Amino acid sequence: MAEETEQQQQGPPPPPPREDKFGDVIKATMDSLSPPDQELQFYADGLVAFANSLSDDEMRFSFKKNNGFNVLIRNPKISAVMAKTVDNMYPDELKVLKSAYTLCKHASRDFKDNAVRSLQVRGVIDNVFEMVCTEKRMLEDVSLEGIQYAIGVLSDPNVCKLMCNKYDLTETALFDSDYGIFGSNKIRANMHLMLRTGSESDLARAEAYKLVATIALCPRFYVRVIDQDSKKIDYIAKAIREGLVNGSEHPKSFGEFCNAAYRLCQHYCIREALMRQPGLVEACRTAIENLLDEVSPEGTLAMGRMFGCMSMLLMDLPQTDEILSECNAIGEMVNKVLNSGRAAETRRWARAAATALEMRRLHDNPGQLFNAACRHFLEQYESQFNKTDEFGPTPERIADAEQLLNLFNGQEWFDAPQLFFAGAFHCLGEAVADKRGTELYTKFKEKGGFDMLIRHRSIPRIVRTPLKKMTHHELYVMMGLWSMGLKIMPDCRDTVIRYIQMPNIIDISVEMIREPNKYPGAMRVLSMEVMCMVCEKTDVCRMICNRINFPEFMMKLFSEPITVEYSDRIEELQYRLFRQLVQCPKLAYRLNEERHFKDVIDGLEELIQDGWNRPVMFRRLLDCAYVLMGNVSLRSRPWDRPSMMEAVGLAIGMMATMGDGVPDEEASVYLIRLADLLLKRKRDEELLNGVKMITEFDYLPEACRERAKKCVEEITFRD
Repeated sequence: MAEETEQQQQGPPPPPPREDKFGDVIKATMDSLSPPDQELQFYADGLVAFANSLSDDEMRFSFKKNNGFNVLIRNPKISAVMAKTVDNMYPDELKVLKSAYTLCKHASRDFKDNAVRSLQVRGVIDNVFEMVCTEKRMLEDVSLEGIQYAIGVLSDPNVCKLMCNKYDLTETALFDSDYGIFGSNKIRANMHLMLRTGSESDLARAEAYKLVATIALCPRFYVRVIDQDSKKIDYIAKAIREGLVNGSEHPKSFGEFCNAAYRLCQHYCIREALMRQPGLVEACRTAIENLLDEVSPEGTLAMGRMFGCMSMLLMDLPQTDEILSECNAIGEMVNKVLNSGRAAETRRWARAAATALEMRRLHDNPGQLFNAACRHFLEQYESQFNKTDEFGPTPERIADAEQLLNLFNGQEWFDAPQLFFAGAFHCLGEAVADKRGTELYTKFKEKGGFDMLIRHRSIPRIVRTPLKKMTHHELYVMMGLWSMGLKIMPDCRDTVIRYIQMPNIIDISVEMIREPNKYPGAMRVLSMEVMCMVCEKTDVCRMICNRINFPEFMMKLFSEPITVEYSDRIEELQYRLFRQLVQCPKLAYRLNEERHFKDVIDGLEELIQDGWNRPVMFRRLLDCAYVLMGNVSLRSRPWDRPSMMEAVGLAIGMMATMGDGVPDEEASVYLIRLADLLLKRKRDEELLNGVKMITEFDYLPEACRERAKKCVEEITFRD
């Protein structure tokens, strides 16, 4: 019994060691290649035969188990070849190098351990970069085999990470290998050289561009790039621009070049460098123009990826007359493709570019621009999951929440344009809300949905930016986050708390209150709707009270008219928020401190005296003042001080002089109601006489006179 308990505590036993089924075969093959006195052709043929024998996972495991790569290291003739650079190799030595790549490619296929080990073999990955980056003619058969090997092993992000740690692919000069593989020799591993268009065969160059695209997807490459001086990244951007200009000269490889450029453009720092390149948009327009009549597979790939690049760049490029002119020309070509019989995938990419162009035209219309950003996101989402001839989402379609969360964690969306994220957050909110009541909804709100957004590579950089330093597009990201919150918050207090803990979600909304007319109305509406929804939960409202300067908010709300679009909606939401705050116990606690109370009552007096200048807001002010003065926790505060009585009396006197032109009947009733509250706290003859006067003016609203009459009767009866 004790033994069984001990076994349960230790957990299940480890799996038995994997059997080395073909160890004898591997050893025999390695022994056959070990003699050091054979011709180089013998080793080249033997390595190919060895590679062909690694046909399944069991053979590749045995290769690893028996240190199969030693065949390239321990034979002095083979290791001497691997120690050279391709520039110094004779033809027979090049055959050995090619065979070594064949062996590495077969051994590493779907086998990570062998892939990692191959990177450590002298001369393997180094000579790939030497061939790809050299300015001399590439040796096609050798380079093809080497590049295909490199693409295979570097497709695994973990293996690619090791390579990126070894080489600085943004360096502009030659440099020593970290492993000391070449001793005093130096090697080239420069991304801008890998992107050059040279005199090599299009097939070899196309494979080189595939390698660039593979590396560009590696998160470690991004980390290495953003740490570099911008001048280094400019070399990569310059190579992309020159490739676009010269692309028509190399039609067979231009498709892969555009694919590599598209992958690199997914990194914001490279897009930023591209935007510094003179004539960039013109180069893009020329490249697309040259592809309009191209119907080959390579041309189709090039056009699709060009539209992909343009859709990202167009959302980041500044608004200038020159760019606007080029965009108009690109728009005409996009429409031509959309109305053609091109493949569905090409038209999907063209549709993304068309939406990006539309967003540029809507630059000064925030509401429509945000809607266009949401539509653009859905189009990109459907291009991956809805492979049909239809491009553009159906209005009722909602993205799949689980797919979206996976994509946020994927590579392609790591550094997307900011307007893309704005639409993504809105659609994510809809998708998660659509799963309300399901396991996914619970998982999102309880197990890291918000953490996923905070840990994302690009989003924290955006949302942690202070409001005054935010760019136009970063504000749209905040709109997306606010829209997402409105969708997923309504029924769960824990979700609300987790949401407002995200950086800047509430702080930026509060900042916008301080400068109510500086920011677009569509943004203000979303930020205020979020604040109002958050404050519906009393315990959460306490947290908001700690962040808002209440007296300042009150003065801004009731004294400064909103002049941006949606002004009525914004004022209504601000009033709703203010009313929620005046009912919050936390605010009452703060107003019991003398300095806070003095600021509030001074502000109220000023606002009440001038209130009839804005009748609707005056009514809202009087309503909130009534709630505030009637708060049980604040009854001991001196609301009935003489200056307050005087301010209310002046407002009543002004109303009496308006005759039958009182602009807001409800405001007149609220004013008498507030006077009634003050008179019940402390009798003031001047104020009481003012109320009595109201009962005698037949031209004033009946509801107002009735309320005044009731007030006078109650005060008189009490005395």
